[in-house]
Amino acid sequence: MDLTKYRIDPAKFALACVQSSPDLTTEDKLRVYKEAYEEALTFYHQIQTAVINKGRSKEDRYCTLSSLHTK
Repeated sequence: MDLTKYRIDPAKFALACVQSSPDLTTEDKLRVYKEAYEEALTFYHQIQTAVINKGRSKEDRYCTLSSLHTK
């Protein structure tokens, strides 16, 4: 799966999870928010890592091609 195509805002995602469950108690809403936020934040970091690695991969290919042309 190409994670670079995804975007997520962990806070907005967690809030949407809580808002989609109106019959929860305040304590349950806090628990759901925390759990959803942690999961979304993990996914967010995976996406950022994939974006960085993809950028590095492009830079590596460019540097390799540039070095071939200068020889």
